Amino acid sequence: MFRFEETSFIVVSMYRNPVLIAHKTALNKSVSKDKRADAERMLKEYNGEHSRAESGFPTSSDATPPQAVASQCFGANGSSLSTSSG
Repeated sequence: MFRFEETSFIVVSMYRNPVLIAHKTALNKSVSKDKRADAERMLKEYNGEHSRAESGFPTSSDATPPQAVASQCFGANGSSLSTSSG
């Protein structure tokens, strides 16, 4: 019997994250319109409660640039490394 890695795959039988389930349901055209509408409503409510501003991730409205950090390299014995090329 031969086994080729290219033919290996994983089957997902059920998602455990309710937000992911709602997202997949909302995008699935074979699901009834009522279920898709319920999923879209749930996602809108979830997105309203968990806005990007509260996530801790930077947004485009964060106009403060990061502070510059001064750095200096030292050798193993604590001496400054030379930057001359020669």
